[in-house]
Amino acid sequence: MPEVSVIVPVYNCAEYCRQAIDSILLQSVKDVEIIVVDDGSTDGSDRILNKFFSRGSIRYFPQKNKGPAEARNNGIRQARGRYVTFLDADDFLLPNSLEKRLSLAKRSKSPFIFSDYYKIQTSEELDSLERLVPENKSANWLKKFSGAIQNRGTEYLFEQKDFIKTNFVFLKAWTGTVLADLDYWKAGKAGYFDPKLVKGQDMDMWWRLICGQNTESIGYVDEPLAVYRFYTSSWHKHDQLAYYDYLRFKRLFRLSRPYLSPREFKDRAYKLCWAYFKENPGLRLRMMSAAAVEAGLDWRMTRALLRSAWETMSR
Repeated sequence: MPEVSVIVPVYNCAEYCRQAIDSILLQSVKDVEIIVVDDGSTDGSDRILNKFFSRGSIRYFPQKNKGPAEARNNGIRQARGRYVTFLDADDFLLPNSLEKRLSLAKRSKSPFIFSDYYKIQTSEELDSLERLVPENKSANWLKKFSGAIQNRGTEYLFEQKDFIKTNFVFLKAWTGTVLADLDYWKAGKAGYFDPKLVKGQDMDMWWRLICGQNTESIGYVDEPLAVYRFYTSSWHKHDQLAYYDYLRFKRLFRLSRPYLSPREFKDRAYKLCWAYFKENPGLRLRMMSAAAVEAGLDWRMTRALLRSAWETMSR
């Protein structure tokens, strides 16, 4: 059984997929299976991938175009490793990425590990990574915690409840750095990536995995271990897509409720709804109502939550 399965969904990524796969092959950890799921590419990506497959470097699974959620789900079903991690075909791992995450996972027995990362938009940034500020560090993410269960160098362990409370509004676990225990994943009720969500499929999945069953800790490596290529596109700002935030936040409210007091839940639900639906007050009010229903808040908390939403709509 491989130590880790790296799942690489590919869709029309001929320009970058070679670099992604090479970055896995060059890792210091060698007991790795690379599962590439080609989601119906039409740009010649298959020719590049078949060269890796013919050398025995990857396990290759072409499929009709179904979207990234189904591609990742296909990869999970094929995975044979103790741990599973993901890398989109236009991103790449930095040296020792797998080793550092696996080291923390084994030492801590934590079923969910992630790390900091770089986000780039231009080739110039790629040439000078050492001068960039990693994403989580730029957001002062670690400073939001009252304290880690354990800290050794750049390795941190957080108690599950504290992690959920602190990350309720913005979960800083980028998919390209997540490493999860596959037995823990399949033993719980988290399920798989939801293809019905047009956006936020990964954050929805990680919340279900983190909240779905009890665990002693969540692990974090405080150094960038992968590079995320970010593209600015109009669909990220499309108002209709706010509805998919609505759907996944309803699920988050239900999952996180056991870990929060009523007042903590009310405060965090308000902050999250305001952050994501600032330009859509009608949907924000609807989201607040869903929060109250999903959490089973008493009438006082429900009234306070909806009053907050109504007052901000009137400004």
